[in-house]
Amino acid sequence: MPTSARPNPRPLFSPDPGWLFLVPGLTILIGTAILPAIDDLAEARFRRDEARALRQYQADRLDNHRAARDALIDDSPDLSIELVSMHLNQIPDDKVLFLADLHPPDGTALSPFRELDPSLHPVQPPAQPDSLFHRLATDRSTRLWLLGAGAICTLIGLFPPAPLRGTPEPSSL
Repeated sequence: MPTSARPNPRPLFSPDPGWLFLVPGLTILIGTAILPAIDDLAEARFRRDEARALRQYQADRLDNHRAARDALIDDSPDLSIELVSMHLNQIPDDKVLFLADLHPPDGTALSPFRELDPSLHPVQPPAQPDSLFHRLATDRSTRLWLLGAGAICTLIGLFPPAPLRGTPEPSSL
């Protein structure tokens, strides 16, 4: 059986130099579009966490004040003794006064309301990534240039490949 041999069989896949422009161009375009959105999302999550922490602080403070109010209404003996000893300087005979409590180290005046306020735990702001591409993609003056460079690279990568040397070009009618 004779086989017809072609002089230059065409390979199944030939590397095209256009991919060297297309892939970086698309990467630049996608990164330039996504990085500012990621920063906005991180900022929104930070604001949400900050609002949640403040809401939790306010809820804890209200609970503490309600408990103190209920203790005053119920005429709690512990609260009465604490208020009398703190504000009227009258200590019952069976109680011992700790002198360290009279002068707090932070210099604040003695007040029963100091213990009613819970501590507010501040939320840490998100860490801003520091890379050249991130700075270029989020800066207003360089972002347009980066989008243009990515679009040009993508356009160059989409050009059809040049015909190989020695192959006949299709004839045009």
